[in-house]
Amino acid sequence: MPIYTYLILIGILLIIIDLFFHSDLPTYIALVLFSTAFFMLVENFNVILRLIFSVLFFLVLIVIHHYVWKTTVLLLVDKLFAKDRYKAGIEGLVGNTGIVRIIDGKKLASIHGDLYQFYKEVELMEGEQFEVKNVRDGKILIE
Repeated sequence: MPIYTYLILIGILLIIIDLFFHSDLPTYIALVLFSTAFFMLVENFNVILRLIFSVLFFLVLIVIHHYVWKTTVLLLVDKLFAKDRYKAGIEGLVGNTGIVRIIDGKKLASIHGDLYQFYKEVELMEGEQFEVKNVRDGKILIE
């Protein structure tokens, strides 16, 4: 097999390795290997044109890596592997449902047995359910 085939295969292996590590170094090495293989494959031109084409090819690969590949991989990892990101504190309540409780004349949100204040007065009655839409200043927003 020609050397450029090995370069391409090693580059693909490095990109696969980059999926499992949070470093761009293996991908950058792979892109250099791809550009070197491209330099070897366009042998019909003189050396300076081959070098210019290879550098342009490398730059295009860098742009594709940062704006397409990296974003796609991050989205996939977030959707498939990191579904349940833990959010501590009151920010972790967004999306949860709760029940309105009235204690000492104040309407409070009961979520998982804990009581929280509403950010502004709500028109729900005791025992009605709601969904937490957002939090602001340590208080629950349901609108």
